[in-house]
Amino acid sequence: MLLRRCCLLLSLLAAFSPPSIFAEQNTANPSGTYVLAYRTPAHQKYSTLDVFDEAVSQLNEYFQTKKVVCLVDPERGIVSTQGALSTDNMLALAKNAGASIVLLVTVDRPKTSWIKVTVQAID
Repeated sequence: MLLRRCCLLLSLLAAFSPPSIFAEQNTANPSGTYVLAYRTPAHQKYSTLDVFDEAVSQLNEYFQTKKVVCLVDPERGIVSTQGALSTDNMLALAKNAGASIVLLVTVDRPKTSWIKVTVQAID
C-alpha cells in the first residue's frame, strides 16, 4: 500500500517536473537522474536488507516504466548506503555520472508501519 502511494507521488512528480528530468539522454549535453538509496538506522535495526533491496528494486522498475533517464556511477552502479551523505557529496556523485538531478530514496522503518519510502529530488 505504501509503495503504491510512493508510485503515485512519483507519477505526480513526473507530471509536474521540468521535461529535462524525464527526457531522452542527449550525448552532447548529458542530463538525467541519479538515484541514491539510503537505509535509515531504524530500518537497519527493525527490518531486513531484503526489504530494503526489494523496495529499491521496485522503484527502479517503476522509473523504467515511466522512462526516467537514470544514470549510474560507472564505478559503483546505483549507490545504496546505510550512512548519511551530505548534499554536496550526493551532487558530486551525480555530476560524475553526468546527471543533473539526484533522487534520494530513503527507506525507513517507523514504529507504526513496516516500511516508509520517501523520494526527494535535489538539483
